[in-house]
This record gives sequence, structure tokens and C-alpha cells, in this order.
Amino acid sequence: MAGIVCGKSTLINKIRFEGLKDLTGAVLSPHDAFLVLRVLSTLELRLWRACKNARIIAARLKEHPKIKKVFYPGLTNSATEQVLYEQQMKLPGAMISFELKFGYDGGIKVLNNLKLIILAVSLGGVVSLIEHPASMTHSIYNAQELADANISEGLVRLSIGIEYVEDLWNDLEQALKKTIIIIYI
Repeated sequence: MAGIVCGKSTLINKIRFEGLKDLTGAVLSPHDAFLVLRVLSTLELRLWRACKNARIIAARLKEHPKIKKVFYPGLTNSATEQVLYEQQMKLPGAMISFELKFGYDGGIKVLNNLKLIILAVSLGGVVSLIEHPASMTHSIYNAQELADANISEGLVRLSIGIEYVEDLWNDLEQALKKTIIIIYI
């Protein structure tokens, strides 16, 4: 792992000159530094591709009959939202959240039927990952706590990677097709 420290010069100098970096092991090995430099050289290309894929997937999810709502900055609903989006960012990111119409059990079923997209809570890499907060990251929350946190039982988080977008969509679509909505009258 690597990172940066940002802040006022007093903070930077404290870390740099008072030995804090040495005490915490905050110095990369030469090989780790090389790996960071290597991946930074393709960062823009990877981000561009992931964002392009995410825009396509988000737009298709928005039109899907089994999806209640899609949360993605690249899908604006008004001219005002579009202006705000353009002022705040160059790319909308590769994270999509969406609500399934069939709740908790449906969310689990969709995720269990995926073949390409990996079920994992780690997000933001070059491969697409998906998770169901109600049964994974927030599984210790009761129904009221989930509601208070605005996490529906059908909410799914999807981190889009750089794979071929049609493969990603085909995987999502086949998993959604396998999930049946049962309506009790």
C-alpha cells in the first residue's frame, strides 16, 4: 500500500522531519515505488475506460424492468443536475448503486447468479466487483438501522472495471433474468 499526506506545511514537516515516517514504516521499498510509478502511467486510461463502462451499464440498468432506481452521477435528471455535474467533475466515476424491485432475497439471488462480476466488498479496481450491503457490509444493522442509513434491502453496489462492457452487461442481464418477482395479491 502507498499513499500521500496532504495538509499544511506544519503537518508535512512534522511527519517528514520528526521521525514519524520512520516510526510508522511509511517508506516504500524500491520495488513498491516502481510498482506505484508503473500503475500511475496507465491510471488515466483505466479510469476513462471504467467510467465509460459505468455510464453504459448505469443507463441500461435505469431502463431495466427489475430495477427500481439507479444512483450514478453520470445519469442526470434535469438541466440543473447536468450543470452541477459538469461543474464538479470531469468523469462520473465507476461506482453505481441500484435498487432491485425484489428486496433482500432477490438481491442475494442476483449476486449468486453472476458469472463474471466478482462478489466482493472491496471496490475500485480494474475488475468489476459487486456487493449487497444488507447481507454483507451492513449485515449487522437491523431493519430500522438500514432504513435510517438509507440502505434498502434491495440495494446493490457495483464497482465497474475495465472489462469489455458487453460481457459485463450480459452477466448482469442473465442474473436479473434468473430472478423472478413474485407478487402476492
